[in-house]
Amino acid sequence: MIATVAAIAAIPAWAEISEDLRFCAQLKAPKERLACYDAAARIEHRKPAFTAGPGLVEKQAAAVPSRSRFSGAYVGVVGGYDIASESALPNPIIGYVPCAGAATPNAPGGAVQGPSVGFLAGYNVVERNLLLGLEARGRYSFAKASDTVLWPAYSNILPIWIGSCSPCSPDRQMISTDRVTLSSALSNTAVYRRPFAADVSVRAGYALSEWLLYAKAGIGVEKTESYSLSDDSKSVYCNNPTIKGQRLSGDYVGYYAVACGSQSNGVITRFELLNGYAPAALLGGGIERNFNALFLRAEAELIGHATPGTGWTFYYTPSVNLVAGYRF
Repeated sequence: MIATVAAIAAIPAWAEISEDLRFCAQLKAPKERLACYDAAARIEHRKPAFTAGPGLVEKQAAAVPSRSRFSGAYVGVVGGYDIASESALPNPIIGYVPCAGAATPNAPGGAVQGPSVGFLAGYNVVERNLLLGLEARGRYSFAKASDTVLWPAYSNILPIWIGSCSPCSPDRQMISTDRVTLSSALSNTAVYRRPFAADVSVRAGYALSEWLLYAKAGIGVEKTESYSLSDDSKSVYCNNPTIKGQRLSGDYVGYYAVACGSQSNGVITRFELLNGYAPAALLGGGIERNFNALFLRAEAELIGHATPGTGWTFYYTPSVNLVAGYRF
C-alpha cells in the first residue's frame, strides 16, 4: 500500500489526471479503490518519462550532416566543339595519298575541328565539401581535317590526237581507245577523322551549396579514319570515239578522234588508307550548377591524340563542352 501511494505521488505534477484514476476515485469500497490505484500506478510507470520538445528534435537533426546534392550517381548528354590547334606538332602525315598530298590533323587549312555529341555517366562522393568522382563518356565527333589538291583544268576540241603509227596506212586503224577527255576538272582530297571516342576520367572539386568547381584527368581510345577522295565528276569524256588516220609524212600516220559515240562525266572514287584505334589523354576543368535533380555543366578540355601509321604522331585539340544531366 505504501508502495502504491509512493508510485502515485511520483506521477509528475504537471501530468493530467488519467481516465483510470478518475474511475478509481469513483469506487466506494476502500479495498477496491486502493487496488485500482495500484493498477493505475503500474500502468503509469510503463509510459515514457517525458517527450522531447521541438527544440531538442531540431538540435538532434542539425547534429547529423546532410547529404550533398552532388553525391551519388548521375547521367547526362554532352555537346561540344573541337577547336583547331595549329600550334601543335607541325604537319604530322597520316599515310601516303597518291597524287593528293596527305591528311594532316593540324596543318593550316587542315586542322581537326568541328562539333561532337555524346553521353556520360558517373558517380561522386562528397566529404566536407570536397568531391571525388569517376566518369565514363562516349562521343561521336563530326570534326575532321582535310587537304585538297586541284589539278589544272583543261579542255580539248575534236578532232583530238590519239597517237601515231609507223609504218602504217591511213586506211587501217592501228590505234584504238575506249574514250578520250573532252574536259578535265580533277581534284584529290585527303581526309582524317576521329568519329568515335570513349574515355574514363577522375574528377576532383569543391562543392558549395548548389555549385561545383572541379578539375579532371583521364585516358581513352579513339577510332581514326584516313582516306582519299578522287573527284572526277566534273570532267567530260568522249566514249567509243570514231577514229580516223591521217598520213603525216612517208609511212608515218597520225590518228584522231573525230566524233563521240556518247559523252559522260567522271566519278568520285574513295581510297581507304590508315584506319584503326589510337590512345588519347585529357586534362580539363569546369563549373557545375544543380537545379534540384537536374544539373548543367560548362567545361574546357585539352585532349592529346596519337595517330597510327608507320610512326606514331602526337598532337592536341582544345575542346569546350556543355552538359545537361540528371542525378539519382
